[in-house]
Amino acid sequence: MPPGALRALPYVTLCMALCDRRCGATCNALRANRFYAMVCHILDLTTLHDRSCDIYTLMAPTETDPGFTKERELTTTTQPQQFTTASWLGDSYSSETALYSASECPSKLQQKLEQLKWDGGAFLSTVPVLQWAPHATQDLYNRLRHYVGCMGWPIKFDDLKEALSLLNSTANGVMFDKWREPVKREKWSKRGAPPSSACVRCAVVGNGGILRKAGRGSEIDKHDYVFRMNGALLHGFEEDVGTRTSFYFFSTNTMRNSLAAYSRNGFVTVPISEETRFVFIPDHDRDFFMVTAAVKGVLVEKGREKGINPSKLFGPNLTAEKFKMVHPDFSRYLRNRLLPAPIMKSKSRNIYRPSTGGFALLTALYTCDEVSAYGFLTENYANFSNHYYDKTYKKTGFYANHNYNKEMKLWRRLHDVGAISLFMRNNTDVGLLHKS
Repeated sequence: MPPGALRALPYVTLCMALCDRRCGATCNALRANRFYAMVCHILDLTTLHDRSCDIYTLMAPTETDPGFTKERELTTTTQPQQFTTASWLGDSYSSETALYSASECPSKLQQKLEQLKWDGGAFLSTVPVLQWAPHATQDLYNRLRHYVGCMGWPIKFDDLKEALSLLNSTANGVMFDKWREPVKREKWSKRGAPPSSACVRCAVVGNGGILRKAGRGSEIDKHDYVFRMNGALLHGFEEDVGTRTSFYFFSTNTMRNSLAAYSRNGFVTVPISEETRFVFIPDHDRDFFMVTAAVKGVLVEKGREKGINPSKLFGPNLTAEKFKMVHPDFSRYLRNRLLPAPIMKSKSRNIYRPSTGGFALLTALYTCDEVSAYGFLTENYANFSNHYYDKTYKKTGFYANHNYNKEMKLWRRLHDVGAISLFMRNNTDVGLLHKS
């Protein structure tokens, strides 16, 4: 890294050699620092360009724009890809039977969503949510390999096929693979409802400070399924956030960054239980290498995680049924139709995607009958610390690879029309309130 590449706030500049990883060691060293771990999370997009050393500038929030960052300036030595905006968007998708189509709930949430007006176009009920063995075809690969990150398959076909061929049961192709097992479902939900209840009730639990001293743990655990993501620390906060995790959303990158950044808070392992299913948002080839090793029961054989034992991350006795992977068509659909943002028309567009929490909540919207959201941003977010497990007040940071403002407005809109129940809270004392 050249001298002066890393400077103090308000400007932080990091040079990342995304092809040959000349700067990789520097970024790994910074992961131990909570702030820089987030910077590394943003920059660690190995599929952004094939060969480049990109300069990113992260602007600190200003007094007039609390919590938000200006859009990062991007300079690159690579030639721009020859894509039009339309071809970059890839606003055409595979079509499959909707995951919620088998629901016997009297009022289907998705029918309500189909009636809403969306910024990016019509709500589509048949976009595949998950990718698994039947999708590993040469024709589909040829269509998706051009898109970056989780929006496509920027990976060698043989590596892709090896990974997806292991995800070959219906448990990999549907979200609720245990819904038809009443005994386990009743055991997990603890809601007191009969096992034959028709409606799938889901709680999606973010990590926002609004949940500190909220006392919502029992309420969360009574849902049929509980979605969590990234730095989901449960131990010591069960009364506020519950104990159950049905689905843990992550990418290999965000999971490892979270473990490094929040270990001092006590987050030393991802949620693991008999019930838990691990849902990859595959931003890199490393996600496919990780799931391949996990299912085969071997050390990771390729990529940045080479030599890592997946059982140390996900627990022992792993089987293919424990894993799911978000489909790239679904990722592009969420970005293009539900959360389009101005950055998509800029030269920095390749870094943009919904946040991990956004993925989890929108997946629940697409597959559940009733959705409750906890720990997500609300208009008064500045009154609460960044996370419910922060030991001192931490200002919430907004970064250009996600549009948190747009997500926040969407959650409130969905709450107002009755599509979700969004946990909101007045300025009550939670111990870490902002000091004005």
